[in-house]
Amino acid sequence: MNKCAIDSTAVINPKARILDGATIGAGSYIGASAIIYGDAHIGAGVYIGFGVLVCRGAYIADGVYIGSGTKVSPGAYIGVGSYISQSVMILDGVHIAPHARVWANARIAANEIEAE
Repeated sequence: MNKCAIDSTAVINPKARILDGATIGAGSYIGASAIIYGDAHIGAGVYIGFGVLVCRGAYIADGVYIGSGTKVSPGAYIGVGSYISQSVMILDGVHIAPHARVWANARIAANEIEAE
């Protein structure tokens, strides 16, 4: 974590791995066994659950909830205030609109998911 930008109010579980280049915003929480790869952006007030994988180039906006076991692929974008349930796979380059809801075990490959 020596070359990351992590806000002093973010909470990182000691069993999480944050790789060089990641940015984590104010008041965010990163759960145990989560892996955040370099160049990923995690906004303010984000909750990342147990075992979540966030790949390089992924962008997670402010106020997002990501449930356990979810994978966010390279170049994916998750809009402000979205709720991503557990065990979801968000594939490369997918754009999830602000305030969207994605339910458990979904595989998101479409270009954009609209808010409900």
